[in-house]
Amino acid sequence: MSKLFVNNLDTRVDEDILYELFLQAAPVVNVNLPIDRVTGQRRGYGFIEFRHKKDADYAALIMNEIELYGKPMRIKSADSAIEGQSSRAKLHIGNLSPSVREADLFGVFKSFGKIEDIQIPREENGTSKGYGFVIFESFSAADKALEMINGQCIAEQVVRVSYALKEGMKKTKRYGSSMDRAIVGK
Repeated sequence: MSKLFVNNLDTRVDEDILYELFLQAAPVVNVNLPIDRVTGQRRGYGFIEFRHKKDADYAALIMNEIELYGKPMRIKSADSAIEGQSSRAKLHIGNLSPSVREADLFGVFKSFGKIEDIQIPREENGTSKGYGFVIFESFSAADKALEMINGQCIAEQVVRVSYALKEGMKKTKRYGSSMDRAIVGK
């Protein structure tokens, strides 16, 4: 079997919706959308299993960036989603206007290089928490974006761009270190 990682999902997306949608591309074996144990809500990502790798590859090719509830799905193989999680070209975008959506950030940052994922954390009522993350495929793209966008206006607010803090690390550990770059090789 082959598994896809699907990210940037609206909290209204459930297993049935993804099953029916991806069934249009290839036979689906299983759909799993993890639920946050504290909030009881879906986490905005999930996994879809297919019988064959070629089916998963085809589904990823035709479904990537398709909007579902106004949010473009980000799709890749589950194996590639797992590898390299500790060494990523992940930027933190601070002071975001509440009106900014993932699609807006994609429009601003796409010219710098291939984007793997965009996330804007939201309150339970759906409003933005005022920051977001843009994850690039390469550090060179992230470096260019940081240099060009930091201190610029997005939706009439000056944003602060920096490499994101690593989850579970001390406040001084950020993505983009020389060690991260050596591990990833980008």
